[in-house]
Amino acid sequence: ISKYKASRQNPLENTSKDGYLKALDYAVISKNNILICSIYNDLGIYYVIKEQDLQTAKKYFDKSLDLANKIEHTGASKAMQFYCYSNIGSFYTNTNAPKEALKYYNLGLSKVSKDDHYFLCSFNNNIGTVYVKLGDYKTALKHHKIAESYSIDKGITSGQKTQILTNISETYEKLNQFEHLIKQANKLV
Repeated sequence: ISKYKASRQNPLENTSKDGYLKALDYAVISKNNILICSIYNDLGIYYVIKEQDLQTAKKYFDKSLDLANKIEHTGASKAMQFYCYSNIGSFYTNTNAPKEALKYYNLGLSKVSKDDHYFLCSFNNNIGTVYVKLGDYKTALKHHKIAESYSIDKGITSGQKTQILTNISETYEKLNQFEHLIKQANKLV
């Protein structure tokens, strides 16, 4: 049972490249662009995590984003674009290309409406994380605080909220604003 639960929590553990490529073949046959887009995105993640092949991962992320921009169903297109921009931004964050990461996070941010609290929260938190890497702690704090303001939305998980509060606390620490750090840390308890 525990192995089953672990595989449900981390589907990449039991997924092979051949499995993704076979799924892609079926998706292409189905002509379902949402499905194709999703599998391209999954392949990008697979190549980052399992193969550490960043060039191939980027190719699949780009294909996914290109297709996401062509999907006619607005809700599905918006969701797929969110995952594409987030994953490409994360890709660049983790490959030490922060300016490229900011480009994709900001592109994603520009495409969401003010009512999309989940997307606004996530993009702002990610942007804040990049600014921490750049050493611009004031701008990082600004974005983390914006993310916190959207974290009251029901769609934001407790894990995401905890991460945002932790990011804010760590940024206050880097700014040597210990009185704010203590207040922020108390929100985590």
